[in-house]
Amino acid sequence: MVGLVKLSDKFTTAHRSCRRSATRTPPNWCAPKTGRIIGALTGILIVMKGLPLAYAKDMQEDKEGAMDALSALSLAVAAMTGMVTDLIPDTVRMKKAAGEGYATATDLADWLVRSLNIPFGRPTTSPAASSALAAEQSVPLHRVELAAMQAIGAANHG
Repeated sequence: MVGLVKLSDKFTTAHRSCRRSATRTPPNWCAPKTGRIIGALTGILIVMKGLPLAYAKDMQEDKEGAMDALSALSLAVAAMTGMVTDLIPDTVRMKKAAGEGYATATDLADWLVRSLNIPFGRPTTSPAASSALAAEQSVPLHRVELAAMQAIGAANHG
């Protein structure tokens, strides 16, 4: 679903130091930071695990990673908060998208697993095909004929 929100130019315009990317948005910047933060956490957990219980001296190898992770996390939270605060939702488009019924495709997959005992992972073919049929017919998912959905299910699940 593209176009449900509009981001402020403050968060989408390339800065002269980011010449390689014209859309250097906070999510693009924050995504790689998660690896750095998780790496710092893993490092400190390994250091702490290696200590005997009676060790009471000041730690040496835990500070640098923890401070780096804190700095990256603080900047990421500030950037994402600013972006979310300034975004402009297109409520008309959101309401229209919600009414198209594609969110119910997940409910359909859950029902296939629970009610028909179809192994998890396989049921996604029927909702995906049903959603594609709805798009092809330009109707919401809940308006696709039951017989058509049953035919899709029979073809996918025997």
